[in-house]
Amino acid sequence: MAQETNFPLEKIKRDLESRGFQYETIVGEGSDARVVKAKKLSENSGENKEDVYAIKILPLKNDEKAKYLQREVGAVQDNKDSTHQNIVKYYQYWNTIRIDEIQYLCIQMELCRANLFVFVYENEMGGAEIIKAQGPPRFYQHVFPQILEGLRFIHEKISWVHRDLHLKNILIANPNPREISGIIVKIADFGRARGIINTSQSLTDFSKLEDLSPHVGCELFRAPELDTQDYDYKVDLYSAGIVLYFLSRYLEDKKQWKNEIEAFRGGKRRSEDLCHQDDKHLVSLIQLLTKEREKRPTAEKALEIAGKFATSHELVESQTLVEPKKKRFFIKKVGDGTSKRCTMEDDFPQNLSSLKARIGRETDIEANSQILCQQTTIVGAERIEITSDKHVHDMFHSADKRGKDVVIIVSDSKSKAKDFFVEKQGEKLKRCTTADDTLSGLQAGIENLLNVKAESQVLRQKTTVNDKSEHIDITSDQQVESMFASAEKTGKKVVINVSENTSAQNELSTDTSHCESKNFLIKIDNEPLKRGLIKDDTLNLSSLKDEIKKCTGIGAESQVLYQETVKHGKYVLIEIGSDEHVEIMFQSDEDIVIVVSQPRVASLDTMNV
Repeated sequence: MAQETNFPLEKIKRDLESRGFQYETIVGEGSDARVVKAKKLSENSGENKEDVYAIKILPLKNDEKAKYLQREVGAVQDNKDSTHQNIVKYYQYWNTIRIDEIQYLCIQMELCRANLFVFVYENEMGGAEIIKAQGPPRFYQHVFPQILEGLRFIHEKISWVHRDLHLKNILIANPNPREISGIIVKIADFGRARGIINTSQSLTDFSKLEDLSPHVGCELFRAPELDTQDYDYKVDLYSAGIVLYFLSRYLEDKKQWKNEIEAFRGGKRRSEDLCHQDDKHLVSLIQLLTKEREKRPTAEKALEIAGKFATSHELVESQTLVEPKKKRFFIKKVGDGTSKRCTMEDDFPQNLSSLKARIGRETDIEANSQILCQQTTIVGAERIEITSDKHVHDMFHSADKRGKDVVIIVSDSKSKAKDFFVEKQGEKLKRCTTADDTLSGLQAGIENLLNVKAESQVLRQKTTVNDKSEHIDITSDQQVESMFASAEKTGKKVVINVSENTSAQNELSTDTSHCESKNFLIKIDNEPLKRGLIKDDTLNLSSLKDEIKKCTGIGAESQVLYQETVKHGKYVLIEIGSDEHVEIMFQSDEDIVIVVSQPRVASLDTMNV
């Protein structure tokens, strides 16, 4: 295969020999890495298993994977002097000479027989029938406490969180166990692991860490909060809960496991799906490990429950193993300043008709009269009309992955359209209509009439205050709603002065002529938002401050920058203090809002990352 051809095996063999190892065979491979079995050459070598090792070989590249290589090297350094029977032993690492213009990292590790998934289906104790064994000990009863012991050591002694615990990263140490009691398992592969500060019952101290990366690890086993930057060591316990389900659920066909785990996570598996339905402690621990983070036990607490496995032999009453997730979203009815919280069961049909039916019960707007728009968490951001089942599915899926709330703007197509007049320099007064009284609806109507892009519009209401003509900036939904409500009360027409912010367009076209650029919004106190631009090849804190200086006149040395975002349905400000934060921030699909030097920042919810 192409992968095998591109791997310089013969040259790697010579490098290993120069370091006193004799290559034997490849025992594992991935997209880049290979794991080989090699014997240590010495005068007194013999055939002792202590003389045979696994050597992981990875190409050194200057890309996103580089930091994970550094993490695994860190595991070698942290683990070489401390041993635990349920953690794969690391010995040393080295860089090879350059081979075909590429340098490779070699990590010498303890050699193990197979990963947990392969072992269950290929062991000599009946294959997957091992799951059904009554013991003592039962398979899960013997194996799972060892996994928890390994996690306790990682969390409390090494102060790491693994972040990628799954069946292929749990290895069987002994060559060919003949009985369940002889099985020894070890946790391996620390490439996704990272240090944590606080391993007590509280959460990670974010102020002492580099930014936490989202979307880390095997997706099937990944804790929900790992799709955000707000998580701690309990993500490993969630993954362990899925491993425990695997250890206690019999499937003859191993190809069914992907769909099986998805169904389990979705709340569609019950206690009677387990092989052993007489162990209430097994059911209880699976349920606890897959709960939300705050209710999940530590490895130590989980060990206490695991110690009671198979001590009860009464049929467990039928119950769901994982609580069905609920889709939470917020409804904002046009003309109503409040938001309503709504939920739908995760297995409820995620289609447009079911969403409209749910919204209809909350708003009394008939489904066939509803106009639905999705709103982002950024004030003033674009609203996207919801018109299909696919949009509904993608909207909730994206919100789950990013840890964001879904906000839906609802208007009634039967309600009276809002009429207003627009005035543009050098042109006559023109009549315009908007279907709803939101800023985006107003901008859309003006764009259709005047062909002025929404992002370039500067809108001011032309009105009279104390017999004096005044122009009032229009920058929010609340102002638009108030403007039309006041007009209805007084019987006066709404007149809006429209001008075009050409400077932002010119700056954009100039800066994007030579390379790709990122847009962001700048927020200073109660001023209207300003638009900034930063080039892809200068995504660092210094360049960001320079751009903000150009837009605001605030010197870089005086700027204190915060990213405005939403966590758990609540606006928070995250201080921007490093180049890495800037890079990760601009990788997001959402609009970026940067708050500059707010004097009242101490009274807001802030978070140091």
